[in-house]
Amino acid sequence: MVLSVDRRAAHVVIVGGGVIGTSIAYHLAMRGMSDVVVLEKGSLGGGSTAKAPGGIRQQFGREVEIRLAITSMKFWREFEERTEVHLEFQQVGYLFLLTTPDEVRDFTARVALQQRLGVPSRLLTPAEVSDIAPCMAMDGILAASYCPTDGRASPANAVYGYTRVARRLGVQLLENIEVRGICTTNGKVTGVETSQGRVFAPIVVNAAGPEAREVAAWVGIDLPVFPKRQHVFVTGPVAGLPSKLPCTMEPTAGLFVAPEGEGVLLTLPPEERSSKNTAVDWDVLAEIATAGARRLPSIANADMQTAWAGLVEMTPDELPILGPVPGVEGFLCANGLSGHGVMLSPAIGKAVAEIVLDGVSSCVDVSGLSFERFRDVKGRR
Repeated sequence: MVLSVDRRAAHVVIVGGGVIGTSIAYHLAMRGMSDVVVLEKGSLGGGSTAKAPGGIRQQFGREVEIRLAITSMKFWREFEERTEVHLEFQQVGYLFLLTTPDEVRDFTARVALQQRLGVPSRLLTPAEVSDIAPCMAMDGILAASYCPTDGRASPANAVYGYTRVARRLGVQLLENIEVRGICTTNGKVTGVETSQGRVFAPIVVNAAGPEAREVAAWVGIDLPVFPKRQHVFVTGPVAGLPSKLPCTMEPTAGLFVAPEGEGVLLTLPPEERSSKNTAVDWDVLAEIATAGARRLPSIANADMQTAWAGLVEMTPDELPILGPVPGVEGFLCANGLSGHGVMLSPAIGKAVAEIVLDGVSSCVDVSGLSFERFRDVKGRR
């Protein structure tokens, strides 16, 4: 779609058309605010969202994360009805393998909090882990945390569902248009400059993912959001996998294993150094394969089917930055999802839409996720 230079105006401009930006657009439109323009420099959902593993879970350790996850889970269950798009949501469960006494104590407290808030998680003994995932090597496993309603879904289908409804309700979703600056007058947002002209708007939402810090810098904000490379490795068919292998995380090793067709998908945590490099490092993939085979021996003889590297937008406390920032009226953040963007996108989109329309989020109290908490640590990598 062509953007007419200096002739486009909207009430809200969203910078970034990934899963967060399109969710915000969807939720604004569902509330009756269709005077919205989403600007994406590439294809909708084609950036970091396209490279996400697609995990969806409610097993978090902090209350605000759990509440965001519960709100999102309700939406995911209703996604197909709401959007008429098949999400490919497989509720195979999430399993956290605990290998140290400290982890067992920590996850015991987490499960108690999750259960109090309504998450059907529970602690498992090693024997129960073996029953659920008999293909796993049990070396060192002391216990596990498990939630049967967690699982995985298609990030691409999530974006398609959001955009399908938003577009039908009047939102303009524009691809291949680069935002190059934010216009302000007397401390108030007035619009954005793009590669195809200016879009006038009193509200601009930064949903730019790995580019979030650069976007915030246009209005003088040093946003502590740092992109970090994460590799994903997918095997070919693996013999002996159970029909419903849970998504499995081993916190000590940093390993994530999930079913992918007849094989498995594996990741390790994002790299420590901030970077926008998405080239595949084959040494890292060898490390992932070794870590995976140690816990799931049957993959040792599996072929590598594909591999890629994506960017995870991290904050210092691994919690998102949501809502307005002081001193720039009309500028809002929806950034720093720290690897949880897809799974939490329904609640994040709804919360930001409520802040835009009502001044406060009522679906989940996200007041503690504002930029203000980083005033003393901004710029830390």
